[in-house]
Amino acid sequence: MVFISPEKGRELSPAESPAERARTPLEVRAVFYERLDHYTVQLMSGRDLKSIERRVRQLRSVVDVDVTYFETSRKDRPWYVLVAGTYTVHSDAESAAATLMVQAHSAWSKKVSKPWVRRVRGVIK
Repeated sequence: MVFISPEKGRELSPAESPAERARTPLEVRAVFYERLDHYTVQLMSGRDLKSIERRVRQLRSVVDVDVTYFETSRKDRPWYVLVAGTYTVHSDAESAAATLMVQAHSAWSKKVSKPWVRRVRGVIK
């Protein structure tokens, strides 16, 4: 599989591919906490933690941005939000959202709803 870095505009070397540079979930979440004022792309949410974790693993294998989920609550019950990437500018997040939607569709073999660009702060709460 070939990975193209949207930031670098070139093919990534195997050492830079998502599988090779994977961080632990804790390391990925730390990146988001450091960037609360940035934007991220929410690709899905739901109550089923195992499904969210499976989707994170699948998506991490095909994208070159950080992918994780955060637990929040909805109607006094756990709610999980899957997000990908952090972007300083809203328009960059919007551009990435279109690409991420296609990549998620490919990774998950199912239609993906329109991604939602949000502030990281709004996801983590």
